[in-house]
Amino acid sequence: MFAVGSAFAPVRLIGIFTARSETLATARQILGRMPEDLASAVAYYYCDEMSHEEIAKVMGCSRRHVGNLIERAQGWAEENVA
Repeated sequence: MFAVGSAFAPVRLIGIFTARSETLATARQILGRMPEDLASAVAYYYCDEMSHEEIAKVMGCSRRHVGNLIERAQGWAEENVA
């Protein structure tokens, strides 16, 4: 059994998983509203932890364009997410 104050206390773990699943649900909603090219670049970069070069190969564009897409996605999120 885990001690109440330990890092592995069940209540703490439930809180971590709940917060993570809420964050993932919110991220999915935002990506679903975002233009497809921006959402793809963001998902590859932040979720799949791919480099700009890797994303460029998958998306068939330049590394610079990938950077622009990620920047545009950040601007889109600032304007469209409350």
